[in-house]
Amino acid sequence: MARNSASMTSLDRLLTQAILDAAKGVSGSMSREEVDTAVEEFVRLNGRRSVSYYHAGFRDTVFGQSASPEAPALDLDGKRFYWAGAIRGWARTGSWPLIVREYDDRDVVRDLGDGSDLASAQALEPTVRALTDEGRTSELARFVRTPALAGRLDLYELLLDIAVGRLRADDPAQARPVLDLLVEAAEVAQRDGGAAAAPAFLEARRRQAQCLLQLNEHRGAQAALQALLKLELTASARSLAQADLGLAASGFGALPEVRLPSVRDDLKLVVEKLSLGEPEFRKATAEDVDEACHARYCLGVLAVGRAALDGVDALGGDHYKEAVEHLSKARSVFLSRGERYAPLCAHADLYFGVASIGELSRSGLARGAALTIEGVKAGATLPPYLVALLVEAMELADQADRRLYDTVLDTEDDSMLDVAARSKSVLEHCPSAVQALQTRGRREDRPGDLAAADLRAALHGCVANGRCDAAADLLNDLEALAQRGAGAEEFVEVLSDPSRYEPAWSREDAAMALAHRCESQGQYAEATEILREYFHQYASQGTEAGLHDADGILHTIRRFGIDRSIYKDMEDRYDALVTASAPADGEGDSGPRPEAKVLIVGGNEVQARAEGQVRKRLQRTHPHVRVEFIRTGWGSNWQKPLEEFVRKLPVFDAVVIMRFMRTELGKRIRKACSTHPWRFCWGPGPTAQVQAAIRAAEAARPAIRPGS
Repeated sequence: MARNSASMTSLDRLLTQAILDAAKGVSGSMSREEVDTAVEEFVRLNGRRSVSYYHAGFRDTVFGQSASPEAPALDLDGKRFYWAGAIRGWARTGSWPLIVREYDDRDVVRDLGDGSDLASAQALEPTVRALTDEGRTSELARFVRTPALAGRLDLYELLLDIAVGRLRADDPAQARPVLDLLVEAAEVAQRDGGAAAAPAFLEARRRQAQCLLQLNEHRGAQAALQALLKLELTASARSLAQADLGLAASGFGALPEVRLPSVRDDLKLVVEKLSLGEPEFRKATAEDVDEACHARYCLGVLAVGRAALDGVDALGGDHYKEAVEHLSKARSVFLSRGERYAPLCAHADLYFGVASIGELSRSGLARGAALTIEGVKAGATLPPYLVALLVEAMELADQADRRLYDTVLDTEDDSMLDVAARSKSVLEHCPSAVQALQTRGRREDRPGDLAAADLRAALHGCVANGRCDAAADLLNDLEALAQRGAGAEEFVEVLSDPSRYEPAWSREDAAMALAHRCESQGQYAEATEILREYFHQYASQGTEAGLHDADGILHTIRRFGIDRSIYKDMEDRYDALVTASAPADGEGDSGPRPEAKVLIVGGNEVQARAEGQVRKRLQRTHPHVRVEFIRTGWGSNWQKPLEEFVRKLPVFDAVVIMRFMRTELGKRIRKACSTHPWRFCWGPGPTAQVQAAIRAAEAARPAIRPGS
């Protein structure tokens, strides 16, 4: 039987208001002393009315004094009402920790959740809020007894809101005991003749099933949902329950878990899981209600996943069309309901954007690009295999979108960069991807062949956008890698196609690099054929420099040690040209030669060891020619020797450039020689260097002032 169940009278309410007015200092209100007197008289005059002690507890906590019943002989009912009043007073000021402290320390406070009297009715709601505020949601089911919820729809809905909040915070363990309590209360109400399909009762059942889903108790969730669907539900409630049943069948714990995996190898499994729930999702969309957005989202993600599995063949097909239909409607509802669906909005934008692009409709491409960008910026994860499809779709539609590429190609993600490296469209329209590939390709820890692949991709982007200096640097890097055997065959392919290197390198630059590559691999016949073309070009110039370079090519080929018959035609032509250009008797210039300072640049430590021989031979045969050397080697860092060359050049009259050096270095040196005559040195030995120095000195002779 219930304890004192008297209700609050008008006089009770007046005294409560008087206490509040006094605490607030309302004009004309009683003083603190007058309040104390009124409360004491009220209790004394109504000593056998336990509810009167409510005002003593309320007064004590509203005025901030210690809460403690003063009457030592106060019975249990009096204590219950005193603490109910104290709790209501603390609730007025949001002093939730003080309520929880007394809850922990006093049995009488914990018992106020039994719903047996007016004291309980007054204490229930603020104590629930206090426990929740202190993060102790799971204890609510121990505090609130089932009878306390009878006829208390306000308290029922408060507990339901708290439990739903824990579910949305991905904390089902805290929500479960509360939801179990609510479902039990609904069943009691139904047995007592209440409406089984009351909205709050139905919502509690559905949320209980959701809680079981999040706890991976899928069978229990399915049983609960199937029982729920047998009740008389609204169209909205039926759609939500049907969608949850689809999630249970698919093995997902909650709607935010429905997303495509980052790794393509996992995609088939996710599609298969969603397919298990597809019948339930389709039943849910049969209801023309906003709540069908849950099922539509799942069906949209499923359609995008199926399209991704089919790859390029699915572009413009039915999967993307279906995804657009479902995701457009789901996204519209998500956006209209604000924070409730905030965790889903980014992925809804992303998948709708991908589907719109994959559909290949002219109007959908721009919309899809904008939504994809929006989704990624909002935190959605775009799997690399979808990036590849997006790029392919944009290329098919001839709608390259630099803004889209810059956004979705997270250049710190290797898998994203791999996608960029395979797409000409991205390389030609996304400078950030090109820069990222260049940076990755130059990392010291990057394996050689992979580094070469990155740099070739970046080269394509630089050439396509006319970035000649950057392209030249990349060719230099590729040449260095090829010398070490990394990406060598692919580098040869690059050099064999002018569209892949011009104008960063000239065709002659590429040919000489290719010839040197063939020579280093012992492919002498191939090197000879490359050099043959340039022999005839030099020989046709009709100049001393041309003859010198033609002679240099012959010396290079002779060094290969191949059968002379292969290049005899070149020797014959060269001999004929020399004979034809030889001066007649007496026409030679036999006058004194002014001193000529020649700078020989190129070569490595082998050539460095022969420097003494070069100087001795010149001293013996051409004492007016003085030489100095800058040895560049074949290292990838050619900036230092180039800087040294530029610094020394002004004090020299002519330059000899070793023909087979790093291609980009040779190019930069020739460019720096714009005011100085120069000649190639085609051979590595001292004889070739001596001959080249003499030719360079002769070329500089007209510009050398006597005695300079």
